[in-house]
Amino acid sequence: MRVRATRTGMPGARRALPAIACLAVSLAATAVASGADEAFEAAIRLAGQYAAQVRSFLPLLEGPLDPKLLSAALGDVRRAVAEIDRVVAGAPALGPARADALALRQTAAAAHLQLSLYETRVFDFEGARGEVDRAREILGADAAEGFRAEWSVLQEGAPGRALLSRTRYLTLEEFEAALRALWSRARPVAFDFTSVPARDLGDLTLELSAGSPMQTPDRPPVEGGARLLRQAIASGQRTFSVPLPPGTYRLRGRPGSGLDRIFVVPETSDVDPVVLGPARFALTIEPVDRARGPRFFLNGVEVTNLGSMAYGYYRVRADQAFIKEVPERIRFIPGLGVDNRSRSTWTVFVPEGKIGVLRFGAAPLGGRLPDQDF
Repeated sequence: MRVRATRTGMPGARRALPAIACLAVSLAATAVASGADEAFEAAIRLAGQYAAQVRSFLPLLEGPLDPKLLSAALGDVRRAVAEIDRVVAGAPALGPARADALALRQTAAAAHLQLSLYETRVFDFEGARGEVDRAREILGADAAEGFRAEWSVLQEGAPGRALLSRTRYLTLEEFEAALRALWSRARPVAFDFTSVPARDLGDLTLELSAGSPMQTPDRPPVEGGARLLRQAIASGQRTFSVPLPPGTYRLRGRPGSGLDRIFVVPETSDVDPVVLGPARFALTIEPVDRARGPRFFLNGVEVTNLGSMAYGYYRVRADQAFIKEVPERIRFIPGLGVDNRSRSTWTVFVPEGKIGVLRFGAAPLGGRLPDQDF
């Protein structure tokens, strides 16, 4: 007997295999996509938690802030932003919807911009610029549209009453412009304390002069400048620079030290170094006229008592019809030395407690008419 084997149903099975394989691949892809979606949602939640930590410190920037508290807040903000960056780097590339991907990038960019605010508060302008550049890089062109970041959070309220928060949002361009305004307003002011006795250095204070106008954004730079000045003194420095916004300031020591100086930080013109010390000298001017000058301005403040002059950099104003060849600036230095006089700047040595003499050339008589105003 011959037995013939037959392959019952095999052609149909062959056709079913590709379909089963496709179904398996589809199910696997769906599972992968589902897992990616869940992982991405977890990334968004985690980044949001760190971003909330960054925003929680913004109300502190609206008023006077203890330097230690500011330093601690800045450290926490930097760590939170670093964690956000790690979340973004580890987020799955497949699965999330475009809107979710944009939301994660915008969260990260806003955190970097807010970090730049804290960096600006401590006068780390280079660090702040770097954070702005990083935010712009994260956003790209497609995520910048409709983007807003919290610039400030002002909290109002009192014990027993509800807390009201007012939040100001800015676009990337507005945020950067506001930061640049703060960076540009803080101008470097050079200080020279080499003539200040060591016993008086610890008592020096820097503050806004009474009546000096101050814009709200200037408050942090003023406070920060005073703090940097104290830190420089504590570290043993005697000559250094501190960034300060335009305004009128008062620098003074303990009573009886003879250290009391009002100086002006101008909006646009050069800022002369502030040379502080108790030493004084007297000055005699030839020729001199109360109405026509010369007049002397020490760090922006006019000095009228020529019998008690502080050493430092003076701006000079005079009626050119009465006096000729007047320099723009004169630097008076204590002790003996060789004077140096150029058309625009004079360096004059006068020993402490002595009388210095400045002789200017008189203008021709034809130009010295009494009806000319100074």
